[in-house]
Amino acid sequence: MKNNFDNLLSVVIPVYNVETYLDKCLMSVTKQTYKELQIILINDGSTDSSGDICQKWADRDSRILYINKENEGSGPTRNLGIDKAVGKYITFLDSDDWWDIHYAENMISAINEADIAICDMVYVDVDEKGNAHQHISNIRITPGVYEEPCKNQDLINRARTFLCGKVFKRSLFINNRIRQPNLAINDYPIVCLLVAKAGKICRVDKPLYYYLRNRTGNTVTSFKSLWSFGEALEILKKNFETENLMHHFKKALYKMYYSQVRFALRKAKEGLKRGLPQEQYNQLEEYLFSFLDSAWPAHPDIHNKKFGTDNNDVLGEAIKLVLIDDSMLVDPEECDYFVTSDHNAKDKPDAVNIVVNIDTALKGEDLLWDIADQILFMLEREENRNV
Repeated sequence: MKNNFDNLLSVVIPVYNVETYLDKCLMSVTKQTYKELQIILINDGSTDSSGDICQKWADRDSRILYINKENEGSGPTRNLGIDKAVGKYITFLDSDDWWDIHYAENMISAINEADIAICDMVYVDVDEKGNAHQHISNIRITPGVYEEPCKNQDLINRARTFLCGKVFKRSLFINNRIRQPNLAINDYPIVCLLVAKAGKICRVDKPLYYYLRNRTGNTVTSFKSLWSFGEALEILKKNFETENLMHHFKKALYKMYYSQVRFALRKAKEGLKRGLPQEQYNQLEEYLFSFLDSAWPAHPDIHNKKFGTDNNDVLGEAIKLVLIDDSMLVDPEECDYFVTSDHNAKDKPDAVNIVVNIDTALKGEDLLWDIADQILFMLEREENRNV
């Protein structure tokens, strides 16, 4: 490996029981068009043949630093990777995911004027028959524009909460002493802080990272991991308080709190269908909403509330981005909240009427999330009005 640290990209890959996926992952890294890589491969106490696969690749490619250790979890394992990294830049790859062959080249090219480069992602879902379905998820940041979080607080939401799919200047971790917590869900407490601390970030508008969302053993399939969403939120809040960033990012953090609670509870409802005990779901819901009650006292309380719209498919999809369960979207005649984009529409007398603005310049996910944001804070105003 060349010692040109100014161009070197350190790649941290934690490995735990991924023998089925690991070869594909490592092939995608070693075959990159950008060659200046330090590949830090850490076997976190796997009990399958993952360790043997790691050793095979380490013997094959001199750029690989292979570390075999006892199981601690992905957070401490990534922290070890940061400690071992020597490159000016650092990135993270989950060992069941893979890269486009041009991932490193495109990301390094973009980051020279920024502290963080972020690419679009390909979500990969495998159905019961083994068929892979791909969905491109674009980041809600203007392509190629170097945006400053200090001027746009919502970048902590728009930049996506995954540690993966990003290249960082390693100094961002070192100078701010940022470490991952030892939790099942450990990305977003530090990703939001890294974005907030960055001078500039940029989007590479190419889907370069392939994220396998639904393999057996994924971290969001167990009750323990769902509970850690709340623990991670507590760490996120503490991080911003410690760094005196709460005031500036207050509204953006409110959105982050709500979106993570909503995501965890939606996953938990899926778990109910797989046999998660109702009692455990109730405990999780109480815990997560108790966090919201303390961190955002005027958060929208949508327990047992029903939403309706005027047969507008776009509004219907946007409303779902606020709801814990799609069954909360009902016939307009049965709703507690009626959402419309018609400013001249007649109010529904038995419902709270919410009028949103549809930005015709926005398309797809950008439009849906923009409407969802409007709905969220209109619901907050309703809570304040009723206090």
